[in-house]
Amino acid sequence: MVSLSKSTRIRGGSISTGGGTQKALDYGCIFSINPDAHSIRELDHMHWGVEMARKGGVPRTRVLNAMGLAALLAHFSKRKRDSKTGGNSRSPARKAVA
Repeated sequence: MVSLSKSTRIRGGSISTGGGTQKALDYGCIFSINPDAHSIRELDHMHWGVEMARKGGVPRTRVLNAMGLAALLAHFSKRKRDSKTGGNSRSPARKAVA
């Protein structure tokens, strides 16, 4: 999972942590957005993470905390099923990136 917050820097379409958002999307990553709050006042900084996700081209459907309940439950059910069978739901994307 990739976390986007106010401290995430996007330069030229890439997250400055060394990889690009497109690579993370191709790999099949699910993102989460957080305010990177260090105090209660900073909880309002969630909008910065949303801005970074938008700037990086992350669709709403790939943001864990923007999913509706049905999509969230389906996501966790699929992960649980994949972990039991030893399968990897991201294998086609993983091969494309490797």
